[in-house]
Amino acid sequence: GAITYIGQTERNAGVRAGERLAEAGITNAVVINHQQGQLTLELRIEGLSEGLGSEVPSVAVDGSNPTEIRNGVASALQQNPDVEAVMTLGPGAAEQALTAIQEAGSSARLATFDISPFVLEAVQNGDILFAIDQQMYLQTYLSVVSLVTWAQYRLAPVSAVPSGPLFVDADSAAEI
Repeated sequence: GAITYIGQTERNAGVRAGERLAEAGITNAVVINHQQGQLTLELRIEGLSEGLGSEVPSVAVDGSNPTEIRNGVASALQQNPDVEAVMTLGPGAAEQALTAIQEAGSSARLATFDISPFVLEAVQNGDILFAIDQQMYLQTYLSVVSLVTWAQYRLAPVSAVPSGPLFVDADSAAEI
């Protein structure tokens, strides 16, 4: 009964993230899963492995506990000393992951899904390689526009409307 879907396809966003890591020369990554069993996050992880072209191990952490996230990343770095990148599935985990990477003195790069003021600043400073923005403002705005045009004229998009993934990197972070 839905009129349309406006958003990003999570698996495709994961594929694109893996491809983006591969373009940066990364072949070995780990992903930090802060909400195990959450379908959207699991789809991101599946896509990430496909896009990178190799299995990306998932490290389960309690997303409600910043210390556990930081410790989980530190442990993953110790257990995988050759890891080249850490991918987080949300901005809260990214903040803790960056701290853990810096405290460990690791050369691993960090990338994340979703943005926050912290993430945008870290991307702009080069501390985070990229962030994926599904453009929540656009999702909300286009949803309202779709509902209004449906209510007034019975017009609606004929298929899903992708709002992401939009890659935010050092060149675009300040604008965003």
